Amino acid sequence: MEETGDPEDLAVACGVWDDFRKHAVREGWFAPNGAEAATLYLHMASVLRKIPGKLLREIQRSARPQKKGAYEDLHFLFPERLYERKVALDGAKGIHKAQGTAASEALLVDAYAARIRSLLGQGLAVEAKALIDLVRDRYPSARERLEELTASAVARAGTLDELVGPLNDPAISHERRAAIEHAIQRDVRDLAALAECAALAPEDSMRKAACALERAFLAVTTGPVADVC
Repeated sequence: MEETGDPEDLAVACGVWDDFRKHAVREGWFAPNGAEAATLYLHMASVLRKIPGKLLREIQRSARPQKKGAYEDLHFLFPERLYERKVALDGAKGIHKAQGTAASEALLVDAYAARIRSLLGQGLAVEAKALIDLVRDRYPSARERLEELTASAVARAGTLDELVGPLNDPAISHERRAAIEHAIQRDVRDLAALAECAALAPEDSMRKAACALERAFLAVTTGPVADVC
């Protein structure tokens, strides 16, 4: 099935691999959290990466069962959910230790990224930021790939100066600026803090916009309210 390259065939192949994993564990051929299971999780994730994102989301939506609680059974269609399993991360570490190639490093970074997203999803922004720092220091090639996660973790951890500081750098890349601005839009809830952030110049457009929005918000919420009959 994988040889055809057809997106639906690739998705079905992952389902077949997951059925094989379940059967192998049930028969005692290998442990549920062993190296073999890790290899299968990583292989399924790499197969799913071959499917264009939009099409993969359509396949995921169409495969979701009507019955609540059955969503977990479709983990084989979600690369992030495969990568975020601890056994998959451990397996990726083992593969990179043995191979030491650019491909094995990319696989390992994907697994780390999924783990970071899982931490952010649990509200563990500080822990996510610590893991990001470790990965960025250990694998410099991953820094650009982690820009959006870095910005999101910094924003959620409440370290606003650290988040917006790079925007003052005239040499900042378009990708990094976009990641920071997206994180601000998505994760920053305190307009007053952004308006008063000393890390941004007073004339900065984002700081001025935050000031205007904060003033408008205060005017609406603290001004007199007319009775409506």
